[in-house]
Amino acid sequence: MSTLNHILIVDDTPADLNLLIKILSSCGYHTRIAPTGKLAIESAKVSPPDLIMLDIKLPDIDGYSVCQQLKLDEKTFHIPIIFLSALDGVFNKVKAFEVGGADYLTKPYESEEVLARIKFHLAHQKLLQQLETQNRQLLQQEERWQLLLKGTGDGIFDWNVQTGDAFISTLLKGMLGYTDGEIENCFEAWKNLLHPDDRDRVLTTLYSYLKRQIYEYQIEYRLRCKDSSYKWILARGQAVWAEDNTPLRMIGFHQDISARKQDELIRQQITDDLRRSEAKFRGAFDTITAGMCLVSILGKIIDVNAALCQMFEYDSAELLSLQLSDLIFVDDQTLDDQLAQQMFRGKIPGYQTEKRFLTQSNKIIWGLMNISLIYDNKNSPHYLIVHIVDISHRKRIEAALCRNITTQRAILKAIPDLMIRLDRNGICKSIGLGKNLREFSRIPYSLQQSIYQTLPPKLAKQQMYYVRQAFATNERQIYEYSLEVDGELHYEEARVVKLNDHEVLMMIRDISDRKQAEIKLKQANNTLEQLAHTDGLTQIANRRYFDNYLSKEWQRLGREKKYLSLILLDIDYFKFYNDFYGHQAGDQCLIAITQAIKHTLKRPADLVARYGGEEFVVILPNTNQKGVINIAQNIQQTIRTLGIVHQKSQVSNIITLSMGMTSIIPDSKTSPAQLIAQADKALYIAKQQGRNRYIVSS
Repeated sequence: MSTLNHILIVDDTPADLNLLIKILSSCGYHTRIAPTGKLAIESAKVSPPDLIMLDIKLPDIDGYSVCQQLKLDEKTFHIPIIFLSALDGVFNKVKAFEVGGADYLTKPYESEEVLARIKFHLAHQKLLQQLETQNRQLLQQEERWQLLLKGTGDGIFDWNVQTGDAFISTLLKGMLGYTDGEIENCFEAWKNLLHPDDRDRVLTTLYSYLKRQIYEYQIEYRLRCKDSSYKWILARGQAVWAEDNTPLRMIGFHQDISARKQDELIRQQITDDLRRSEAKFRGAFDTITAGMCLVSILGKIIDVNAALCQMFEYDSAELLSLQLSDLIFVDDQTLDDQLAQQMFRGKIPGYQTEKRFLTQSNKIIWGLMNISLIYDNKNSPHYLIVHIVDISHRKRIEAALCRNITTQRAILKAIPDLMIRLDRNGICKSIGLGKNLREFSRIPYSLQQSIYQTLPPKLAKQQMYYVRQAFATNERQIYEYSLEVDGELHYEEARVVKLNDHEVLMMIRDISDRKQAEIKLKQANNTLEQLAHTDGLTQIANRRYFDNYLSKEWQRLGREKKYLSLILLDIDYFKFYNDFYGHQAGDQCLIAITQAIKHTLKRPADLVARYGGEEFVVILPNTNQKGVINIAQNIQQTIRTLGIVHQKSQVSNIITLSMGMTSIIPDSKTSPAQLIAQADKALYIAKQQGRNRYIVSS
């Protein structure tokens, strides 16, 4: 795995928890647990995991209800949820999927199946997140895009919701192949152009937005062209409502995204063709409308399609004489070195990057480059498939947007608490209050006064630093701080945006609730982490913590080339003790033994853990064979001093221990498992030789 995935396990059964934690930890997944449905919901909302494994039967609310609540929250609805249950009925499975579950696992688990399903859903979720990220970036650009469109009139519509009259720009009509007079300027004319398969979806979204049931209007659909073909359109709009929430007017634009949709179709075609056969891939490669080439592992271009030749103004023979790097602008040639290294190491199957390229006429074009590594039948790197899409037009739009400033009204809508306009000297020029701050009796800013006069000196100095940074870099500055207002400590987030050469806009949002939630989550996670690492009865480290600690010490002492020793201990004839004295007395005996062993160990790095029922294990870093024998003798003496009576023991009238131990300097030829196996073998010999003794592995 190239990144560490976080998985939330919701289950109140210790045995099931331990099994899942062991399975997931062995593959490098980071896990945290929640024993109740309410704790699971709180944990997921404050720090959303990558995946949730959810038991149906919980002590407070059932797993179905937990899933429904998570799917109703915008922070958690996207998280894949795998249901866990011993219930194998069709009704249970159907209900799990109806409430939003992604999968259903029946107890008992098979580790291979668990890991395979988790891997599938994490990979699927990653693809969805990538798509969501791309869409989110488009939305962020959209606020700036509105300003540019006002000057150009590009694809604009202006709809009077009350009368049905609509202004549709000439460019928008031309986009579909119509002249200005061939489409009537009314809402019904636009409705008649909608693709039949899209009509209900588009109108439902539009009316939901006008009723303020959804936050924004943005949708993709198809409009009919004059020649009866259809073009894909991205529509965005902003409505104006009356005081009674009656929609009055809606202004927006239409963007032709047919090329993007075509590119998506092309990428799908490429994927399908590769799966079917090399012959079909060859056909798609030659006829595809986007630039493509095959490149050797050493970077030599070995095949091209016509679209790439047209894009770079070369014929195919000229391109086949070049390296791929010959087409890339010199300053951008090493931008993706780290991604390429990860791909060749097998950590990622391919990657996507944006670069500048040079045509034969030395014209610079921007390209979105997708690179995939193809392996031969021996699973060795064979060649690269490179797909290049010209995004120069998009880059020009982005550059224009960067030169425009988002309006104050749009910023206030996004950051509603407090908005302040400051000049270069920190003089407050205007103040806008949001609903969250109107209840405060005093706002620590005053018109025409410097923030040095109204704020604590340290905070004023901090704010002026970010004001100067905004002027110097032309980039938005974001920082957090705390401030006492009306005797209460508030945590706030400030964003500083340059308006012009003389003023900045500072937007402040109260984040106290979020900070408090983070503190509570951290406390809850610390508690859960402690529970996950501690044996419930003896309060010493459990098997899971032992495995992790041994692995870390193995790696550390291997680097330092120092000894690591291990002792496996077993209480002699403990089953007889339990049967004769009872399980409650047996538990007290285990607690007394573990505390005695723990107090025998003197160094901070030494660790005692519960390994099994009456088996314990001691890790002794920086300890050779002589040292481990000395510690084993001390443990024996400590247990004798306890003098816990054991009438059913066949070797003594008190509790005794059998011990197996080993010492080793870790290296690449050995492993922690071998260390445990050697100690276990020595313990077996100690039992065979009569118990109540220690044996050192040879």
